[in-house]
Amino acid sequence: MTFPAPRVGIHADPALLGRFGGGQREHFPAAGTTINVAARLCAEAGPFETLISEQASISSPDESDGVWRSLMPRGLNERMRGRSVHFRWSDSDIMAS
Repeated sequence: MTFPAPRVGIHADPALLGRFGGGQREHFPAAGTTINVAARLCAEAGPFETLISEQASISSPDESDGVWRSLMPRGLNERMRGRSVHFRWSDSDIMAS
């Protein structure tokens, strides 16, 4: 079985969280600029790549991994810096459920 390569975007800032609906249609979405930026970083990431915004990297000062990139994610009005971290797994590390 072949799985798509994971791509991850991480950003840190306040977000709106809330419970909507009820009964069997209840869900707990997150919304706001923070979620949008993380989604844009995810879309910008390559296969097996995690893009971490500069703001999120401040929260995690370990910069021993990754390379800083200048990014202009689609839909955002300004350039931003992001740290690119690539992860590699062997096929034996990925298990199907």
